Amino acid sequence: MKSGNYFVKDAELWFSTGQVYTFFIQLQKCFKELNGSVNFVDPASNLEFGMHFN
Repeated sequence: MKSGNYFVKDAELWFSTGQVYTFFIQLQKCFKELNGSVNFVDPASNLEFGMHFN
């Protein structure tokens, strides 16, 4: 995983298929409408990211 000057090497991330499915549904809607925001949050692993379509 890499973003700008920050990267993580040899790390394991675990999240549920439910979290991935919810993210997928939100993302699918944004792609269809080409508008909106989508977020993925996993408090257990301190992972959070989002995208905004405009």
